[in-house]
Amino acid sequence: MKRRTVCTTVVGSMCLLSGCGGVLAEFDGGRSLRTDRIEGTEFEANTHTEPLFECWKDAITVTRIPANGRIEVSGQIESGGRSCMETVLETVGMDEESDTLVLIVADEQKQGARGCTMEEALVGYDATVRMKGDTPTRIRIRHWSELGTDGGHYQLDETLVFDGGPNRETKSVSC
Repeated sequence: MKRRTVCTTVVGSMCLLSGCGGVLAEFDGGRSLRTDRIEGTEFEANTHTEPLFECWKDAITVTRIPANGRIEVSGQIESGGRSCMETVLETVGMDEESDTLVLIVADEQKQGARGCTMEEALVGYDATVRMKGDTPTRIRIRHWSELGTDGGHYQLDETLVFDGGPNRETKSVSC
């Protein structure tokens, strides 16, 4: 089990000090993701031998909880080469142009890993994003894999649109 807590306000503060004003790195052909509406994130990933959904492919369930200012994501990402891969919450930010919260879960090669085996597995994960102010109604989840001949690819890219009411809402994208 791996647990990673990312304090995006610290990232945003570092950007402010360096002059980028709470803007995360370039995204999707030059668009910027902002971090100033995000209070913090938590991420936990575990390798599984059985799927969490009904298949062996990428899938997600997203819950919007406006009363607590939280977005919760449970998902599974198909992974190969677990001996040298690590699943991380790579990017979290707001695309202000579309008012969309973007999360990128990545299956990345571990630093210095050599002689990797190519066993396949599913990695289940839970991510929580705590927002400052309004909870967004558009949430985009992307799964990135560094494996492949082209240097990597997106295995899943889904945008879920919620009603925007005050009640808890859950939506899923299954296999």
